[in-house]
Amino acid sequence: MLDEERWSLNHWTGRMCTSDKFGQKGKEDDFTTEMQNMLETLPNLGTKHLYNLEVLYVISYYSEWISLKILPDSIENLKNLRILDLSYNRLKTLPKSIGNLKNLEKLNLSENFDFSELPDSIGNLENLYTLILKKTNLRSLPESIGNLKNLEELNLSESYNFSELPDSIGNLENLHTLNFKKMNLRSLPESIGNLKNLEELNLSENRKFSELPDFIGNFENLHTLILKQMNLRSLPESIGNLKNLKELNLSDNFNFSELPDFIGNLGNLHTLNLKKMNLRSLPESIGNLKNLEELNLSESYNFSELPDSIGNLKNLYTLSLEQTNLKTLPESLGNLENLTSLSVSWYKESDNDNSDYQSRDAINESLKHWSCPAMEFNDDMKLVSLNLSGKNLKQIPLGVYMLNEKRKYLNSEDGYLYITPELRELDVSNNQLTKIPHLLNKLDQLEKLYIHNNPDLNHLPDFLWKRRNIRKLKIDGKLVKYLPNNAEVSLDDIYFKNKGKISDDQLSNETGPYTVYL
Repeated sequence: MLDEERWSLNHWTGRMCTSDKFGQKGKEDDFTTEMQNMLETLPNLGTKHLYNLEVLYVISYYSEWISLKILPDSIENLKNLRILDLSYNRLKTLPKSIGNLKNLEKLNLSENFDFSELPDSIGNLENLYTLILKKTNLRSLPESIGNLKNLEELNLSESYNFSELPDSIGNLENLHTLNFKKMNLRSLPESIGNLKNLEELNLSENRKFSELPDFIGNFENLHTLILKQMNLRSLPESIGNLKNLKELNLSDNFNFSELPDFIGNLGNLHTLNLKKMNLRSLPESIGNLKNLEELNLSESYNFSELPDSIGNLKNLYTLSLEQTNLKTLPESLGNLENLTSLSVSWYKESDNDNSDYQSRDAINESLKHWSCPAMEFNDDMKLVSLNLSGKNLKQIPLGVYMLNEKRKYLNSEDGYLYITPELRELDVSNNQLTKIPHLLNKLDQLEKLYIHNNPDLNHLPDFLWKRRNIRKLKIDGKLVKYLPNNAEVSLDDIYFKNKGKISDDQLSNETGPYTVYL
């Protein structure tokens, strides 16, 4: 029989008792041993020494020796308790007296796998802000849940048997975050449309959920909507009302085949994940997403066409097109000045087809847009020099940047075939270029760049001087003023330091071209 005084929590105030099972020796060996053998409920919680307790953690981490199975009624005596964490235990329910903890702000019951029922008194926790019920055996919530007027976060994720939400959930007017990931939901109650302050909604991996309700458009403050791995085929038109939405994840909805035009109304969208879908194209309205930074279409195996409007996404810095069926890339992609990550590879259906080399065809198609020569490829290809002089180019073809990507294709012999071109010299002189795009940074092996005799090219960007590899430029005289101080300009094999024997103005007044060494 355990000594009552030694079991009272005030005897252990400020101490941490851990099981040897986890490689840590408890501070009081004899007490730890007794806990290992006996603890299924908490000791006396009614002593006056505990009345001011604000935080209580009782976490077993699945220990076979220490695992809380019953929370005593005396929990109600902890009147000042703000945080109660009972995660990783074997609780099945809570005592009715839990509702007397009027100051409780956070309750965590996650990973109590046998926990199957919340008492009605849960609705009395009027100051509760956070309720975490992740990985429990709950099938429903009591209607009284709607009384939690101050609740901001509700997490029911991975409660696999949970299939229906109560209508009263629509009363939680201060709710900011709803996490319903990996549940058994088929739909949402209409009352959820009342949650005007909702900012994050996660419905991912509810595989029986096939249709979003129209009231989804009521969430005017929503900034994150995760709809991954569901059974969606379309979106309601009301989703275009989500003017503050910043992240939309529709990945792994294999039956979803068409993105609606009203997707272009999401003007504040930063991240759009369309990975592993059945899309074949994007609507032209995609170009209206002026704030989009990340677009992922990888492993959408039937995706075969990007719209020209993709070039309007001026803030896009990541574009993932791996394992798609694209045949070519639009010229407008060259307008994406902030693009820093472009991933392109092509889907192969079987080891017997020729799609290993489809990517090479797409690169050539990109070059053909500007009447550029086709590339000759071999399996260990290392392209060192590319001459596109005099092709009447208005911009550098996108295919040029792709040539520096580390391509990866399926191969029946060794699993993968790698082609890693290392472009070191690029001649785009005698064309109609108007600017040097930021995408040039993708050519990280580039050492020589010839851009002279482009009449409308009137500026050199600063990023050229931040690159360590570029050693040689050929430019017109009008561009000399943009050179850094360490540049050396060659005139008929006579070297002059920039701002040295000949002034910038003198150089600029000459047409050039000049060879510049950095």
